[in-house]
Amino acid sequence: MVLGNYNAFVPAAASTAKVTAVRPLVLDTGQGRTFLFVIVETDAGVRGIGEGSQNDQDAAVAANVRQLAPHYIGHDSLDLVESRARPLIGLRTGRAIQVAASAIEQALWDVAGKLLGIPVFKLLGGRASAGLERLRCYATMSAGLKDRSPGGFGQEAASCAAAGYTGVKVVPFGGTSVAAGTLGTPGAHGLDGASARQVVDQAVARVAAVRDAVGPQVDVLIELGFGLDRAATVQFA
Repeated sequence: MVLGNYNAFVPAAASTAKVTAVRPLVLDTGQGRTFLFVIVETDAGVRGIGEGSQNDQDAAVAANVRQLAPHYIGHDSLDLVESRARPLIGLRTGRAIQVAASAIEQALWDVAGKLLGIPVFKLLGGRASAGLERLRCYATMSAGLKDRSPGGFGQEAASCAAAGYTGVKVVPFGGTSVAAGTLGTPGAHGLDGASARQVVDQAVARVAAVRDAVGPQVDVLIELGFGLDRAATVQFA
């Protein structure tokens, strides 16, 4: 089936909305965590917002957003596919530039929904499940957590559950890397066998404290935060 010209289905004012600015915005929580947003402006006065937070990589992502921005400025804001693919052709690959392009694309979808007066989820194909009116949220409770003892984790999890969250996400390793074999290999990745075992035992104690604090009705999610490779993850599990 031939659909014809896409712009025939788009209001004239929306189809001429050109991108005028693409800029990153990094917000520092002051608690060892930053959040990165991308703002896309158009000459129609409509603004779109995307998100690409990577914390330790936010400066690199922001730099890549600035590098990519000229490739989007002046182009039709509804030209999502081409706007996403064109600037990446011939450029380097890597985490930061891919995240930057993803955040810009999110902002462009936000612009599209606002211009067309249609929720973005409908533009992406509609509801995944019939009758789904609300999205479930969980609390990422480790960001900015000062008391990283098992008790501190448990207390924070209990607060999240009391606030109404039915799921909490734990980052039990807190930036410490443990690679496969370190549990029995002295000196690997700066941890001898005893130190690695202590790190893992502490992580297990944190997760256990969270489970005890929230009970069986709240889901506990575990994020390794690039701390373990595949084999070490199996060991930890």
